[in-house]
Amino acid sequence: MKVVIAYNLRESVVDGSHFLANESNVYQEIKYVKGALINTGYDVVCIPVKEGPYLAIKEIKRINPDIVFNLVEGISDDASGEYQFAALLEASRLPFTGNTALALGICMDKVYTKYILTGAGLPTPQFEVVNSPSEVDWSSFPAIVKPRRQDASIGINMQSVVNNNEELQLALTKFFDELNEQALVVSFIDGREISVSLLGNENPKILALSEIKFLRWKSDLPRIVTYRAKWETESMEYKRTKPVCPAIIKEDEKKKMEDIAIKSFKVLGLRGYARIDMRLNKEGKPFIIDVNPNPDISYEAGFARAARAAGLSYTDLITQIISLGMEEKVLVLTPIGGGKYEDKRVIAV
Repeated sequence: MKVVIAYNLRESVVDGSHFLANESNVYQEIKYVKGALINTGYDVVCIPVKEGPYLAIKEIKRINPDIVFNLVEGISDDASGEYQFAALLEASRLPFTGNTALALGICMDKVYTKYILTGAGLPTPQFEVVNSPSEVDWSSFPAIVKPRRQDASIGINMQSVVNNNEELQLALTKFFDELNEQALVVSFIDGREISVSLLGNENPKILALSEIKFLRWKSDLPRIVTYRAKWETESMEYKRTKPVCPAIIKEDEKKKMEDIAIKSFKVLGLRGYARIDMRLNKEGKPFIIDVNPNPDISYEAGFARAARAAGLSYTDLITQIISLGMEEKVLVLTPIGGGKYEDKRVIAV
């Protein structure tokens, strides 16, 4: 079986790029995924996706793989390239792993994601979209300032959590100085941070719950996973945030979070694999704070850790992601008379 691993590669390095700190992680992910596939007996070819993604698609079509292992997280410095490349794969009728272009595009936009979750009755903190510091109308604190369309904790720092209007104005001013996009002001849930990892298509399986522990944390600092905590290995935030998997959590809270994660997975049209991040408030009520389709699956990453906690080896995880990608579902509306149609899901051929 022939597999192409597609991954993002910038053609030039730009000082201050948000991709610089986590670029080495991309290569680690490729190394681990490729190793697992080769050890299983797959024929593997790696194709970089640069600023002109059509060239990569052309090369992939020439190779004619059985499936594309999609590790593309953006093109150049543009995170929206993640869903755009998936759309090109779909248009080319190339089977690929992970989530559809539609799901990736929705989850990249935190506002659309929140609208869908709220419409489905799923708990997510209140928010406001802001275009400039002068137009904000917010009175509920504490709150956190986030970018509307970013992942990997880009734009999140210790000053992102605010406790009054003065701090909010400062945070928004800093935000708009650094990022050219809309901001979200979101109610900050000051509680335990739990991630739920899921694997599957129509009926996803919960792998394990993982908790971020904040060790020797200063009492005046917010307990959040900043950009530095994720990517800058010498920073205090990185050294003092520790994942614990499986999380030690009450059974009723665990059940609530698993139910919410599965409903979120389905209502957002996710497939393959995803991670749902939540926070518990003081009363133990869970709130969805982020949805991550196609999360990092390198060996040391949280998703692989959750798989091991659920009894899956790393090789088993990678091969299951391949199998799920081969089971691409296509919506077929079959006429049943009276102007009505039956919704069926069939295996793509």
